[in-house]
Amino acid sequence: MLSRCEYLIYSRVLRSCRTHNFTPKRFYYIDGPTEPLSPIPGRFPKWSKNTEEMFGSLSDNANIFLHGGAATPTFLSKQIVNYAVSHNLKNIKVFHIHTEGEYPFTEGEAANHFRSSSFFVATNCREAVSSGIADYIPIFLSEIPLLFRQKLIALDYALISVSPPDEHGFCSLGTSVDIVRPAIQNAKYIIGQVNKHVPFTRGEAAIHISHIDYLLPFDVPLHETRWPPITTVENTVGSIVAETLVSDGATLQIGICFKQKHV
Repeated sequence: MLSRCEYLIYSRVLRSCRTHNFTPKRFYYIDGPTEPLSPIPGRFPKWSKNTEEMFGSLSDNANIFLHGGAATPTFLSKQIVNYAVSHNLKNIKVFHIHTEGEYPFTEGEAANHFRSSSFFVATNCREAVSSGIADYIPIFLSEIPLLFRQKLIALDYALISVSPPDEHGFCSLGTSVDIVRPAIQNAKYIIGQVNKHVPFTRGEAAIHISHIDYLLPFDVPLHETRWPPITTVENTVGSIVAETLVSDGATLQIGICFKQKHV
């Protein structure tokens, strides 16, 4: 974790580099025991399906991070919703980007106990945001980690999907790493839904089980985005873009939209 002084120094260096058109090397936040790749000697997670045990430290006004994308742990989400409703917990805030599948936090009675905050509004909570029962936080994706690292959002729980651990005790975050690393580095408790369908991806996707407090085994296919049938309109738009706007050797930035297939 950066001290205030270190942060100010780095900010000035970064501004100076930008002024002189120089891009500095990547800046890493690695803080000893909070680095997910580093095993913690003598610490082991508890395999459990007991929600009273897993969520025993959950209280009013808690902040929860939810893994997103294809790795959204829907089963785990339902478990924490059931626990909070049955214990009449209030004002539990859920932070996430682009979740997929069912989103129980804004449905029925759960809306009286949870407040959803999206950094990227996905289809499954768009109506809730539009109706005012959920929030959207406009922010650059690259700046979200600072919210967790500087405790502007102090996370109590991180709910994640992980692959089964290998022989060395390493799991993988699978298809969605994005802002999950800073979330698991700063959450008080980490609960992992262990799913055999989560692929063991490499790089910074790894987390050693010694960092996880509870592991809940539940196998379910990952979420998929199913595109609607292609119409002549999409084909025409794609052809025009490809033939008139894109030249050989061009670099394309593709948004999250089914129309990219047509281009």
